[in-house]
Amino acid sequence: RPATFAGMKRRLYHVPKPPRDIDKAIPRWLEAVILRCMEVDRSKRYGEAAHVLSDLRNPDQVVVARKSAPSKERAWGAIRNLFRRTDEKSLVGKAASSAARA
Repeated sequence: RPATFAGMKRRLYHVPKPPRDIDKAIPRWLEAVILRCMEVDRSKRYGEAAHVLSDLRNPDQVVVARKSAPSKERAWGAIRNLFRRTDEKSLVGKAASSAARA
């Protein structure tokens, strides 16, 4: 239980850290069950404990979501980094050719 108001707000409005980020040995199907139990949006959680039990007993039937697409911010960051790397390589190439001429 959160001890502070800020902790309570964080739990209510922020997606929890995926269990596999903490321990890679946790199976993906179990992570999916845990995250669904901890879902912030009540409509996305299990409706009944029997559904949780069913998924725990039948892990091969648990739908494991693919990784989400990168956010716009991360995508733009990747593009910027690509151009930075390209610029650095071209600068290194120019510096090397200038040194060879001298």
